[in-house]
Amino acid sequence: MLLSHIINNNFRAAFGTVLSAKIPVKTSWKLRNISKKLDENLKLFNESREDLVKKLATKDDAGIMQTEDLDGQKSYVFSEENKKEFLREMESLQSIDVKIEKIKIEELGDIFIEPMILIYLGDLLKD
Repeated sequence: MLLSHIINNNFRAAFGTVLSAKIPVKTSWKLRNISKKLDENLKLFNESREDLVKKLATKDDAGIMQTEDLDGQKSYVFSEENKKEFLREMESLQSIDVKIEKIKIEELGDIFIEPMILIYLGDLLKD
């Protein structure tokens, strides 16, 4: 599963829906282990992104990263060259393939899942 899929908020919400469903205990255990691995990779992604920001963001004379307000959200300032490098590095990071155990649909038992949730979970499920 690509890291870009793991960090996707829609995927995380869909996975949370399955985690809160009443499913067989063996499948619950399997999902718990998958959840730990997903959380671990999300944490590593965030740490790597923060390291990139620290490395490439524009800093003032005191070494403090410069920010600007974009529609009410704080955004770091990058030089044009560093912005390109940041985007390149982020694309490379998000393309990492993380080995995640898949769940057979039959292992979920007789739960009802909306089709949109199945779309977001795509790479996690198998026939």
